[in-house]
Order: sequence, then C-alpha cells, then structure tokens
Amino acid sequence: QPGEYIIDYEARYTDADGRLWAGSLRSAGVIASSDATFIAHGQRGLEGQDGQRTAWFDTAVYPPDAATGHGIAMSPYYSGDVVLVSDTPDDGVRPAIQVQDLAGNYASWLRSSRPDYENVIGPIDRLAIEDALPLVPVLAGPPTLYNPALLPDIIANDAYGYVSAVRPDVTVRQFVHGGYDTSLHMAWDADDPYNGQIGAGGLGDSPGDYAFVFGGAVIRNAEAGIESTAIYASLAVTVPEDRTTGVYPPFLGQAGGGSAGPLMTIDGEPVQIFFHPTGTRPGDILVPGDALAIAGQVGPTLPSNVSVRVVSPSGQEYAFSGVANAVGYYYDPSNNIQVDEIGIWTVELTVQHTGLTSMGQVEPPYPQGGVLGASRSFSVYVVPQSAPALVSNQGGAGNVDLSVRPGSPIAFSVSLPRGLSDYQAFYIVQTDGYVLDSGAMNLAATSASYTFTPTNLRRRIPAYDFDPRFTGPSGSDAVRLTFVVTARDPDNDLLIQTRTFYLFNDRLISTEAVTGE
Repeated sequence: QPGEYIIDYEARYTDADGRLWAGSLRSAGVIASSDATFIAHGQRGLEGQDGQRTAWFDTAVYPPDAATGHGIAMSPYYSGDVVLVSDTPDDGVRPAIQVQDLAGNYASWLRSSRPDYENVIGPIDRLAIEDALPLVPVLAGPPTLYNPALLPDIIANDAYGYVSAVRPDVTVRQFVHGGYDTSLHMAWDADDPYNGQIGAGGLGDSPGDYAFVFGGAVIRNAEAGIESTAIYASLAVTVPEDRTTGVYPPFLGQAGGGSAGPLMTIDGEPVQIFFHPTGTRPGDILVPGDALAIAGQVGPTLPSNVSVRVVSPSGQEYAFSGVANAVGYYYDPSNNIQVDEIGIWTVELTVQHTGLTSMGQVEPPYPQGGVLGASRSFSVYVVPQSAPALVSNQGGAGNVDLSVRPGSPIAFSVSLPRGLSDYQAFYIVQTDGYVLDSGAMNLAATSASYTFTPTNLRRRIPAYDFDPRFTGPSGSDAVRLTFVVTARDPDNDLLIQTRTFYLFNDRLISTEAVTGE
C-alpha cells in the first residue's frame, strides 16, 4: 500500500553481571504510488554552485568557469545514476530530494500560492522549467511568522522528502527535509568519521567504499488534487584521490554519456554492477528449518535482472530469477528455501542490466556482476542445532575476547573432530560490503589452519580499511571470519562444525554457541 512507514528497532541484553545493554533505531521511508503524478529526483550540480547546473559532470572541467577538480556533489539528479567521490576532505555528497511534475498541478499551485519562492537554484518559474520543484510545506491562510511544523492542522501543501544514505556497515545520513536549507550541513566528505560508528574507519571512506542514497518524496495537497509518494535512489562510490569527483550515467557510457572508469576494482578487474546481499549472506550459518532468502540491493540502483541457482549438499537445484524494483531492490519471498540438509549449500548469483538508464537503452555486451569479492558464487553452511563449535587456538572452546594489533597477521587453527574421515575445511573472511577472501584451509593431521593477513587482503580489496594508529571498534572495517570443517563418520554420514570470529579493529571476539556464532 502506498504511503509512509516507520520501523522502530530495539535490542536488549542482560550480561552475566546483571548489566542491561540496550540499543534502539528508528527507520522511516515511503512506498511509491503506482499512479504518482510526479517523479522524485536528486539535484543537479555542486553544492552552493551559481549559474547553470547540469545533471552529469566532471569537476576537472566543471563548472566551466571555476573548475578545481574537487567539490561537494549534489545527490545525482536522475535515480540510478552514480556519483564518484574523490578520496579527499574537499570532496563529498550533499543529498536532497526534489520533484518533476508530470501533470502540472503542483507547479501551478506553487506558482499561484508561492510566486515569491526562490532557493539556491532560482525562482519558482525556473524550478518548474528545470523539473526541480521543491518539497516545501506551505500554510493556508494569511502570511504568518510561524513555521508550518508548529501549525500542522492548517498546512495546505504538506510536502517533504526522506533521505537515507547508508554504507553496508554504517549510517551515513538520515533526515527528513522540507525545502532546501543551506544553513544545515547535510553533506558528507570522504574523511567523515560517521560519529565513530562500529566499522566506520578511522579515516572515513576508502577507495571502493560505497553508499546507497535512498530518497522518498511525499506531497499532500487537497487544493492541487495531489496525495502521492515517489521513490529515488543513487549510488555514491569513493574513488582514489587521483580521480576527480563527478556524476555519471552508469555502465561506462554503454547507454551514452560520459564515463570516468569503473565503480571499483577487485583483483585488478573493473566492476560495473554488483549485488549487495541483505538476506542470506556469504558464509552465513543456518540450522535445518531456517530460510535461505536471497534479497539485496543492486548497484547501480536500477531495475536490473537477478538470476539465482542454489544447490543443496545432495545436489538438488533451485533456480529462479526476477527483476529488481525501480530503485534496485530485489526480494521475492516465494523463492525462500527452507534448508533441510546438513552441509554446504552453494549459491550462484548473477545480476545483469539490459534495460534503460538515465541516458537511454544499454547496448550489449550487457554489464554483469555478482556479490563483491565472491565472483558469481558463495557458500552457506547448514549445521545441526546441537553441533558444538570448533575448538580454536584463539581461546580454545569457550568465549574469546582478545586484544590484537590492527593490521597484524593472525594465525588461526581449529582442531579436527576425532574418529572421523574425509576431512575438509574451509574459511570465508568478509566485511559488510565485500568478501575479502575464501577458500580451503590448510589441513594437518589433527587441525586445519588459516592465516589472516590484512595487508594481502587490502591489495585484493582496496576498500578494506585498517590503521594501527586508531583504537576502538570504529577504527577499521569490522571483519567476520568463519571456519568450517566437514567429515564422515564410520557410517559415512556427513558431520559439520563451524566457528565464527569477529574482528573489531583491535579486538577479536567469538562466543561459544552451537552454530559457532
């Protein structure tokens, strides 16, 4: 059902000493109207820019009379476009939502009711011509000194925008705005510490870090005959400081328009499109009866095609495909798989865009991608409800809470369960945004080992951030390391055990649990 929603989250935990730990979060947004008479957009140009603004640009040559190679870009005007942000404190993104009126009712109402309205772009007539109408609340009746928020019962034009900019691991910006107030600093730059959130990174963003910029527009105006909502999304990617900030249509100009290169590189290979899982993720540990749910966000944020093939340990296959929604989100609950076999499940996932972009139809060969760092497949592990966690050299069989030096190698080994045969051991290392590494562990007579080497991982995934100068959980990307051992008992039945560690910059944690979590 179209409209607005609010979700409140609350988590509580009482530790062994009786202390209560609690956290809460409020999320809000819109569900788009299928018959909306307006389109939600970002904003053209750079923050504070004078003169004519364009939807696509490179700060190496833009603005034409004042190009510096740096700047705070507005969130891309067209949903689905990409803003590349140079990794300097002089470059960033300022999100804002405005609308294009398809029927003319909203523009006509603003012209007649607020003929004197003007913002940093220009007067209301110019905004209407450029399809950049403001979301601004307007009171009914004679002029007053009161803000519309203080008199909600007499608001004639109830119009505002939602903004939620998120990296996979941290909240970047979230706010609701009416109008465009330059006195509030809503922009972020590549060195933003993000209020010291876990995994934020001591130096803010690194090349390869990415944020989804979601937006929603709401207009309720009885006089204009409007009560509707619209949605918007774009992708912001941090690039090395030797590249300039700019806004581009996606896919290296395959539908026309300019290009400044790939979104990021992995193992030296360019990435044009990817799928960020938000349901079942690589390396997740499930128990029989759990749902293996393929859900996630496509980047760039377009209605791209998603194809999935899931293979159970016995070889049973589940295949399905679909198209992401207008802003690139994909999930179909009818494709959930209730896992019913112990062992390693394989997920093969490909995302491809064959449709339109802001510049037009994409030309073949169509851009393809998968989960970042995982190529086109990853593993999910299903263990018995009662399976004990693997015993590790890092803390034995119990809970682990160790101090470590950020960036230093950590040698892990896990003991192989005794009295079994046909041992196999695997590992997967990941941040919230990337699979850093995965493969087979080194097997010995009684153990399996893996050495976590951050410097090697950063060569593969430049976005992986760590720095020994910073302390605390915000100092670097949070890392999850999962170790898995499978073997056969004398009856040739498959057994599987796991152990998961979490690295919060200078602290290594693991809890003793039946699923290794």
